Amino acid sequence: MNSSVALTAALAAGLVTFFGRLQAKEGNTPGLFAYLSDHPATQDRIDHVTAYIAAQHIVGTNLGADTYGRFQQRLLKLPTAAPAKAGTAAAVPAAAPPPAALPPAAPPPR
Repeated sequence: MNSSVALTAALAAGLVTFFGRLQAKEGNTPGLFAYLSDHPATQDRIDHVTAYIAAQHIVGTNLGADTYGRFQQRLLKLPTAAPAKAGTAAAVPAAAPPPAALPPAAPPPR
């Protein structure tokens, strides 16, 4: 399974799980609220993602664990940064001024 297929499988499975949890928390939505909603009903979302998984033949239980494991191993091989010495600029990051301290924005041109 290549990494893009594994990622797609993981995302699709994650979406179904997420929408299932969302549906369990929201309970039954009265018909009028569902009609007035600016988002698809949760069950419609679950049905859509499930149909997409079936149409794209997304299968597998691995869901990218092997790719993620290789990525973790590569990260562990990277050199770590040396700790900054006390009192150096790297040890004390410069803070951005608070918004009130910023000069007022110039008015737009007319």
